[in-house]
Amino acid sequence: QIFNLTRLRGVTTPQTFAADARNRSFGRGHTIHINSATGFIYVNGSDTCSGGPRMFNTTSPTNPTFVGCLSGDGYTHDSQAVIYAGPHTTYQGREILVTSNEDTITVWDVSNKSAPVQLARKTYAGEGYTHQGRFTENHRYFIVDDETDETQFLHNTKTYVWDMANLTNPVLVGFFSGPTQATDHNQFVKGNFSYQANYPA
Repeated sequence: QIFNLTRLRGVTTPQTFAADARNRSFGRGHTIHINSATGFIYVNGSDTCSGGPRMFNTTSPTNPTFVGCLSGDGYTHDSQAVIYAGPHTTYQGREILVTSNEDTITVWDVSNKSAPVQLARKTYAGEGYTHQGRFTENHRYFIVDDETDETQFLHNTKTYVWDMANLTNPVLVGFFSGPTQATDHNQFVKGNFSYQANYPA
């Protein structure tokens, strides 16, 4: 569903609005990620593409164009796309998508939407449900929250840190252990901080 937020300017009383447009090419999706640097939308966990990301071009915002999907690693719960500026020089300036796929993080070069390339697929010891992750601002690290490892293995909140210096071989270099067994759920990076939602702490 697409809604032009400028329509809200000057509104001072409750109103009911209709959508500006709808894309009906899939029945449901779990999350949406937009790479603001490129304008591409990634719809994760839909009932198409084996649940992998559906990619849309938003050059015309009220008429997004479907440009392909990533079905090579099955269901994707969440994703983040960046114009990569990290230390792996081969991929600097390319659009890199990292997906959280229940039991793996999977790295894609999606610069060419008609021929995306899977660069890496990594799991880790103690995984419960690889839920979501975000790059640090320098693109050196990818920070991952696992939604069910706390309840399955009864340890405190564990946030995994992947070194992305080599996008074809990310390396799990450590984790942050929180003060409680709260389930880490979503996080977003701003500056030198990761702001992480959780339940039930």
